[in-house]
Amino acid sequence: MNYYEARELKGADGNPAGLWHFTCQNDNRIWPVGYCAQDCPGHPTREEAQEHYRQYLLDNARYHVRMSNQQRPCRICSVWTQELVELELGTSRYVLCEAHQNRESLDILVKAPTWISSSW
Repeated sequence: MNYYEARELKGADGNPAGLWHFTCQNDNRIWPVGYCAQDCPGHPTREEAQEHYRQYLLDNARYHVRMSNQQRPCRICSVWTQELVELELGTSRYVLCEAHQNRESLDILVKAPTWISSSW
């Protein structure tokens, strides 16, 4: 099982470093994910690490994913559609019509994650 959340970094001495990354934990192994895995020095707060991961999710969303055999109302305008946007890990999907298949619309809907679990 993978557990994703913002965690405080530890210094070389094992004590809290006062900086945060958004991370994944599996068993006793923890590593940074999203933009925090790309030479990020860390964030002064848990909330900033969560927002950093939210930005990563928005930038890496899969648009124009088609639902087969069903339609649902767009989360923005309620127009019926078969299209959705999927976030990394497949943990979140947002039904958005053609006109709202963009980062700006997704930004309205996606909140900063506090905790995610997944099993692959």
